[in-house]
Amino acid sequence: MPFTSSTSYGQIVAARLRAELVTKNGLVFNEDYQGNAATSAAVMIPRLQEATVGNYNKNNIGSNAVGYDSNEYIPAIIDKDKFVNEYIDKRNMQTVTYDEVNQKLDSAGYKLAETLDTDGLQTLINAAQGKDKAGTAYAQTDPRYQEAGIATTATADFYADILKTKKAVKKNKANPEYLIVNEDGEEAIFGTASKIIREGDLSQKLIEDGVIAKVAGLYVLVTNNMPNTTDSTAKGVKAIISSKRYATRVMAWVEEPKVVDGNTDANIVGGLLVKGRLVFTHEVTQPKAVGIITYTLS
Repeated sequence: MPFTSSTSYGQIVAARLRAELVTKNGLVFNEDYQGNAATSAAVMIPRLQEATVGNYNKNNIGSNAVGYDSNEYIPAIIDKDKFVNEYIDKRNMQTVTYDEVNQKLDSAGYKLAETLDTDGLQTLINAAQGKDKAGTAYAQTDPRYQEAGIATTATADFYADILKTKKAVKKNKANPEYLIVNEDGEEAIFGTASKIIREGDLSQKLIEDGVIAKVAGLYVLVTNNMPNTTDSTAKGVKAIISSKRYATRVMAWVEEPKVVDGNTDANIVGGLLVKGRLVFTHEVTQPKAVGIITYTLS
């Protein structure tokens, strides 16, 4: 059956993207925001605050203070805009095969996952240092102004580093769930010299999501795309500790991937294009809930 330019392939790319992502939605980032990312310049992200819990006085109802709105909202600018524009030579809608199209869609999902991972990880690292996603200090008008997470320096005892950072994050009234490590962190956990004990069995769902172990009560993920810190003397980041509750990913197709006739492009004769456009951004709503373990780059 021939292809048509009206058929969208966003779900195929999204499936490949999710398979490749380390920083998966529902595991590292939540998707809790208000607004339409595909059509708006910004959306609103709730910043959860502690709810009011007190002793109820049934003899003096007026003394039962009403809690304030437990949400503040952070405007999130949609600052990342990516396109897919893959060329299939010497094909038209009747002669192109599903394998040829799927190869392009597969490649698009892989590259978008790499881009999303790097941006999401950098946003988490910046937050731990009291910086916004662009790497600058939070503005005074921002509810996160002068709020920072935890940055500890790696020692020869990586397990002690993990426990120390996790404890510091918990002291900030946060409940960390995951541990993302780079290649050096992975070696420290799984290398032949490692004495770190891995805990319990993982569910099939966690394994499919890329979790490879549980250490110190944290689900362990490994990335090859860990960025460095953004301070004046950039340091390597061996690990990130946090929870999906405190970081949001906003993502939407402006145009879902489609197969179109390449002859509509003045520079192409006799071919097809797989075209699409994705916008996204990341925000950490509670910087104090992010911990990083850094080390000096050699």
